[in-house]
Amino acid sequence: MAESWASLVLYLGTILGSQDSAQDAAQEAFVRLWERREHWQSGSARALVFRIGRNVALDFQRRAQIRRQWKGDYSGRLQQQLQPYMPDEELEASEFQARFAAAMENLPARRREVFELVRFQGLTYQEVAEVLEVSHQTVANQMTLAHRDLRRMLAGFLTESAVGRDLGNSGSQDG
Repeated sequence: MAESWASLVLYLGTILGSQDSAQDAAQEAFVRLWERREHWQSGSARALVFRIGRNVALDFQRRAQIRRQWKGDYSGRLQQQLQPYMPDEELEASEFQARFAAAMENLPARRREVFELVRFQGLTYQEVAEVLEVSHQTVANQMTLAHRDLRRMLAGFLTESAVGRDLGNSGSQDG
């Protein structure tokens, strides 16, 4: 579970907007997972800690009465995934990052959250379904719609073969 810490903190940071709050929420999620370990019957421990962490983060927001929309600073995460292949492509990559971040902001909240969990956090569709307490098919549908929307919003910027690569089409879905 130690390998899930950084991903969980990053994910919770997108919800809470604060690295410190995200670390507090992640710590609380691991404590709750440990305290309830006898009641856990099956499924992915990683998905369970993400679901608990998500619920903790939402509780933090409610208690503080903070109603923030996702601001989504995707540039740092995109920089890791979209390294330019040559120095002269740096400007194009930077422009794409800005357009991609804007496109992500225009996705409906649930669709954006599903995309974020699958593509940036590496969760499988089944794990995302457990985190969000929705069906596997709902996750698959939201990913299909997210890809469609992002391709539409980024049309003309990339070739079709590059769109799948640059959207993080890593094949991490579990069918």
